[in-house]
Amino acid sequence: AISARHENKQITTMSSSRKEADDDVGDAVRWAIVGLGDVCAVKSGPAFYKCRGSTLAAVMRRTPGAAREWIENNAADLPSGVAAFESVERMMEEVGTQVDAVYVASPPGAHLENVRQIVAGCDEGDGGKGRRKL
Repeated sequence: AISARHENKQITTMSSSRKEADDDVGDAVRWAIVGLGDVCAVKSGPAFYKCRGSTLAAVMRRTPGAAREWIENNAADLPSGVAAFESVERMMEEVGTQVDAVYVASPPGAHLENVRQIVAGCDEGDGGKGRRKL
């Protein structure tokens, strides 16, 4: 079981049902994941969409078609409407205002650039005033 707090939202217990996770989307912490390698897909990724109070909104993998393929391969376990992207920039443009947090699961050497891209996506469109806090 997982227990945590995020902006007065309690995140507790593992949900094995996609339906239960879908029911909690209104109050859930909405996650995006950058990088869908084995560690993310098997070890840490499932908690983002199986945990009550948490949901997966978007995934990004730079290999063309790989994010869409990952969604298709995991569709039975995922909440409905998870978006697939091939670049962090595009993901932030399209869903940046709809996510609360981004999990960076890319290779460690790419983390700094990925975080810079995420922050830039948060700052776009408001003159650098930081429209979103992740």
